[in-house]
Amino acid sequence: MHIKVIRGVLARKSSVEGSGADSGFTPLVAGTYQIGAEMNNRLEVLREDKATVYMPLEKLREYEISGEIEISK
Repeated sequence: MHIKVIRGVLARKSSVEGSGADSGFTPLVAGTYQIGAEMNNRLEVLREDKATVYMPLEKLREYEISGEIEISK
């Protein structure tokens, strides 16, 4: 499964809520990314040569409805 980001969106740095350096957001720029497993209501977004980021499922639906991303199988 892949996710195509049409316009840049924000993704989480961590698969869990928390505090500290790993709890913030990171930009996910336009492009196509492989999707990994679902963890703690967040979907792994695998970025080539970069750290994995996580998209909350609720945000994923919002981004898809607004046309900011497309999900393909």
